[in-house]
Amino acid sequence: MIAAVSSVNTIVPISSSAHHFDHLLEYVTPEERLYFIKVSESHTEYESNAKMMHNSIMRGFWSSPIFHTSSAYNTLFYLYANHLITKEKFVDVQTNWLQPLTQWHPDTELEESLHLKKFESSQIYRTDASDVLPFLDKLDEGVKKEVNQLKPSQREYTVIVFNEDKKAFQFLKKTWVQERGKSTKADERELCGFINFLKFRLPCFGTRYESCNSKEYRVKVFLPSYWIMQCFFKHIKTADSYHFTPLPCYSAPNLLQYFRLHQSRIHPVALYHPRVANNILSPDGTHSGCSLTSMHDHYHISRCLKLTKWIADHSLSFFEHTNQLHKILQANNADTAFLVDRIRQYYSVLLEQDVIPHNYGAFVSVNSYSGKSREQRLNERVLDWSKSFNIEDFGSLADIDYSNDTITLSVIKKYFFFAGQFHELISSEALCTCLLMLISIPPESAKYYYLNVKDFYHIDVGIRKKILSHTHQYRIKLVVKNLS
Repeated sequence: MIAAVSSVNTIVPISSSAHHFDHLLEYVTPEERLYFIKVSESHTEYESNAKMMHNSIMRGFWSSPIFHTSSAYNTLFYLYANHLITKEKFVDVQTNWLQPLTQWHPDTELEESLHLKKFESSQIYRTDASDVLPFLDKLDEGVKKEVNQLKPSQREYTVIVFNEDKKAFQFLKKTWVQERGKSTKADERELCGFINFLKFRLPCFGTRYESCNSKEYRVKVFLPSYWIMQCFFKHIKTADSYHFTPLPCYSAPNLLQYFRLHQSRIHPVALYHPRVANNILSPDGTHSGCSLTSMHDHYHISRCLKLTKWIADHSLSFFEHTNQLHKILQANNADTAFLVDRIRQYYSVLLEQDVIPHNYGAFVSVNSYSGKSREQRLNERVLDWSKSFNIEDFGSLADIDYSNDTITLSVIKKYFFFAGQFHELISSEALCTCLLMLISIPPESAKYYYLNVKDFYHIDVGIRKKILSHTHQYRIKLVVKNLS
């Protein structure tokens, strides 16, 4: 049984066999999924709180104590699971009210943990967009006009205020952006740095440094509602880009699941829940806490909407072929040995033919390779690379993390080989060039490589130069069909 709303104060059970909320549970554990199903069916336990929260949401009574209870996340989920609120309303309350309250309000009942720490704010409230839009100078007037046409309940901003006595005030009034990965646990400085990062990249998000009296100042952080964010997405999407649909979910997909979502033009939006073990609180190595992790995903969506379809397709295609390479190298079988040997031969020939510029070529460290022949050193370096190659290091490709309108060696090389160890024999740039040539040979030319690696140089010199400098001019194809 699930329920529907016949009035503000009455919940009427109806029957249904579908779980329209399954998208939230796509990446949780089986045990967590059973827990959420049980919550959705626990009418006796949640009906009273559900009525109170529903009334508070519909009336805009955001200071209601129901949002501060330890069961607030379950109650909100129960409302959505039982069709008491729409998916859009659920996401808006979750990301723009419950999550900020959890992080910044001292009186919520949720306990902090190593990765989720409560920080102090002076005030948190929601207000109409008309009180905020005048301060968002970088937001296009077309977006502001569309926002003002939304229903009052849809055009709200969540405002977090920090007076001078709060630690966050000192961090937020600066213009720097905190470097990533400085803390292994919840870090207020890093979280404020992420706020400064977002205000420069999402014009519908912002901060304001203002005077609250003649002697004191404060900083306000503005979080846009779900609907305001959609207005912004609609405006920035180009004619030659894909539309990416947000997928609200607890936990998060793994890298290959993430890649498949992007192939389907879907982007996950991570939601926090205290009962989920794999809450994503530090995406991309930056601590954004439960208050801004969802906003981080919105930033990624905005970036995808600005990239051309060609860039998106090429990046995902490159990731897919890189994953094929990963599978071959991880298999540790005859195919692996064949490919590693071909890469070694390929690089050796490149050196012999003087194709690679000298500053990208091999160099020898007497201390590391004393007594070993050039061939032995070459074999060891390529073998070391093949063992360390890991698809997890290529997440930016699956994430379509490009700001360029072309993808060249200078862009790709940083994803492939880790910049050199001091005593490496083969520079990362050179080995990258070698591999890129291997996987970017046009299909009609691939036969030359598998017949004899040296025959590759019978290909027209102009084509070779194009392969070396602009691999995007060819269909990226990992030619592995002849490996077995």
